[in-house]
Amino acid sequence: MVQTEFTVQDSQRDAKLVDLIAQALVISKKRAKALLDSRAVLVNDRRVWMAAHKLRVGDRVHVTNSDLKSGAVAAKPQQLKVLFQDSDYVIVDKPAGRLSDGSDSIESDLRSKMPGVLAVHRLDRDTSGCLIFAKHEKARTAAEVQFREQKVKKIYVALIVGHLPRSRLTIDTPIGGRSAVTHCVERQRGPGHSQIEVTIETGRTHQIRKHLQSIGRAVLGDRVYAGRAELSAVERAVARQMLHAWRIEFGSPSGKRQIVAQAPWPADFQQCFGQLIGQERSRKLT
Repeated sequence: MVQTEFTVQDSQRDAKLVDLIAQALVISKKRAKALLDSRAVLVNDRRVWMAAHKLRVGDRVHVTNSDLKSGAVAAKPQQLKVLFQDSDYVIVDKPAGRLSDGSDSIESDLRSKMPGVLAVHRLDRDTSGCLIFAKHEKARTAAEVQFREQKVKKIYVALIVGHLPRSRLTIDTPIGGRSAVTHCVERQRGPGHSQIEVTIETGRTHQIRKHLQSIGRAVLGDRVYAGRAELSAVERAVARQMLHAWRIEFGSPSGKRQIVAQAPWPADFQQCFGQLIGQERSRKLT
């Protein structure tokens, strides 16, 4: 594995991260940007992927990617796994690192095969799991009404740093002046990490991550709401936040049946779970 680490000098003050990587590794800006996109760059032991991130004198930049020499640093496109499909909806298992909608997104991928599909909701770029798309406007409207009326059941699994204060708790701290409700249940715990199940009644931006921060906890791999605690070698190696939209339930447009979809744990989630909590005590969700 290629590993490169360097310290920002006075002459490099305020340089953009993408420019410094290109200069230090003698590669193109396009390849430097691909390294950032593949989550292969840490600044002061915190993973950073913003190309325009401004550097300060003394910042420690660490680049690690096994494919650096070959230039194949960008993740290979993944074929989308369909979890559910009927005449109204298609629910896919969103991989981490992809946008839900917009250009170069899950939505654009689906539209190349299913013209006219519409995103019903969104997941953060680095959150994996169940993502709903409507095949027509009536279906999208029906689903959006259920989201507004809090009739959609959304269950996530997450790996967090530390343990919950109690095995079960509800966090109802408002977000942006709006009500927000998150229910957490601790399912497994290791020496310094836990696997929790999270059900959200509301869908505020970054709700789970913000609510965990409000009780002094953080999703493993979260570099935005994790505070400034020192990271272990295993934690530094985590390329994205370990948050997975595991299960979703909502009603069909006719209201006559319940639609249920469930996304299996992705490989990186399972690997982190095994490393931090222990395979001998693992319990699969079914």
